[in-house]
Amino acid sequence: MTSDGPGVPATTTHGPSHPGWRRLPGDVLTRELRLRDFDAAMALVRRVAEAAEDHLRRPDMCITEFNHVHFTIANLHHAGLTQAELRLLAKVDAVVDADPLATGV
Repeated sequence: MTSDGPGVPATTTHGPSHPGWRRLPGDVLTRELRLRDFDAAMALVRRVAEAAEDHLRRPDMCITEFNHVHFTIANLHHAGLTQAELRLLAKVDAVVDADPLATGV
């Protein structure tokens, strides 16, 4: 972690360590999953949305091809990845890891 100065949240200088996440340009984290069907994909998105309510950040979530779920986490304030994004990543991981039907793409 590095500090960007007084009052500015610390940002990470490395990518996520959890399997399945990719770091894109602009400090954007993304994860793609495949589920059994559309209902399973919707259920996962709902659980992630409920888990993310406690955070100041929300993941972007998209379902494509009826059973592919895409999660994107970014800092909308362009301040790099802060502890808030990393806490959100951990929340998303906890929900995904608890779902036996979710597999990486």
